[in-house]
Amino acid sequence: MLEIDCQLTKDGYVVVAHDNNLQRLTGQNIKISNTLLKDLPLIKAVLPVDFHPGREVQGSDRRIPLLRDVFQEFPSIPINIDIKEENDRLIKAVSDLVRENQREDITVWGNFRHTTVKKCQNEVSGSLWQKPL
Repeated sequence: MLEIDCQLTKDGYVVVAHDNNLQRLTGQNIKISNTLLKDLPLIKAVLPVDFHPGREVQGSDRRIPLLRDVFQEFPSIPINIDIKEENDRLIKAVSDLVRENQREDITVWGNFRHTTVKKCQNEVSGSLWQKPL
């Protein structure tokens, strides 16, 4: 199972990123929610691995990934999605992508906030659901 975090761009695209602020990921102090998809900066060429001090990773594709691309790249892999903000547009957009990619039975998504989890549950029926902590 993959575990990912999602954010919503200013123009409504769901991207995979832990932080809304891109300082740590790109070196630029801007928010995903205030930025159009086409204007998102590239990920830093080298990133530290937080849980392994001294280790770094690099890759050739430095674009911030779209959730739809992750779904297409891993069509049969279960994914746990953390909705990072209680944002109705983000919840609806993730719900639409889950349905469009027929992932209702292999996608777990929610948030630590009970109110966000309830909104997620109201969007998609038949999915596996994450219970609030």
